[in-house]
Amino acid sequence: MTVHNMPIDDDILDMPGKKKKKRKSRLPKILTDAEIKLLFDTIPTRSFTAVRNRAAFDLMLYGGMRVSEVCDLKNSSFYWADPTKEIDGRENSTISIIGKGDKERKIGIPKNIRADLNKWREKQPKEAEFFLCTHLGKRITRNYLYAALKRYVARSLLKVADADKDSYAGLKSLHPHIFRHTIATKMQLAGIPLPVIQQFLGHSNITTTMIYQHVSAIDVISAQNKFFGQSQ
Repeated sequence: MTVHNMPIDDDILDMPGKKKKKRKSRLPKILTDAEIKLLFDTIPTRSFTAVRNRAAFDLMLYGGMRVSEVCDLKNSSFYWADPTKEIDGRENSTISIIGKGDKERKIGIPKNIRADLNKWREKQPKEAEFFLCTHLGKRITRNYLYAALKRYVARSLLKVADADKDSYAGLKSLHPHIFRHTIATKMQLAGIPLPVIQQFLGHSNITTTMIYQHVSAIDVISAQNKFFGQSQ
């Protein structure tokens, strides 16, 4: 189930001959920092295939990209700024993404994944059109990335002791879209405004982005303590 058809709370409506059942709200699943580290530590950093796959997962997680958007990226989608100009803020390296409905958006290339992306650029076949490609320069597919992710998850979980399995439960149901949920939630918790997250993810409607407005029990209790403490 994707973020675009995520169930939301719905009142029971009385209709002639029909009743609309109330559906429960479901928060998007996300990865913990420990799960992210375990997974990425499992992906090798030398072979052609592993370096390419790591770059793909970097873009899904830290670039908030849909798996189809990652597959469709071309080398021409990237603008690599002069590093000396980036340091003083005159330029930024960017990616132009063609999303749903052929809508284009532009995001910065996160600094924490540039080393991985540059490592992949060094291994790319010359004259390749697609950024993430096979040895022959052909576009990789969604199904391939789904299968590759499943393999890396299985390998990563082999490193976990049975007593610690519950701490990494999120990896068991991992699929590419959870990367997107994870970075969006982290941005929201960091205080990034929803309209900015909406643009970053390429949502056409901000109500879709609003599912990332998580309110935890700790947040509620903290707010209560602050409010009632001030009102006494």
